[in-house]
Amino acid sequence: PIAPAICGVVITLLTNVTTPQAQGLIGSSGIVFAMVGLYVTLYYFFEHRHTGSAKLVRVTGFLLLLFFPHEYSHDISYLAHGYGFLIGIVVALILVPYLTDRLAVNAAATESRQPRPPSTDEMARPAP
Repeated sequence: PIAPAICGVVITLLTNVTTPQAQGLIGSSGIVFAMVGLYVTLYYFFEHRHTGSAKLVRVTGFLLLLFFPHEYSHDISYLAHGYGFLIGIVVALILVPYLTDRLAVNAAATESRQPRPPSTDEMARPAP
């Protein structure tokens, strides 16, 4: 719960520093877009059922649907959405090495609990 709160504060600060003072900032869409940036980045690194180019096409298509609004509204802070998305990517890139190690440890632990198939020597021995 601390990391999303920190991301939300950073997104809000970046947006407030770079937008005109007359525009107010309300809502949590920046952190929602941070979650989207985190998700698509982790998807790209950890989805193994598709090739890199197929994953890139999927991510690009998803983002085109998400980022292009149906209509423009001056009440929406698109800058907060963009900052949120970029912060999400940065956080994901920071997490990738940790998660890669963690997944390798979990895979090794799971593999060590699996029963070992009999070797050909064990299969060739007659039963007692």
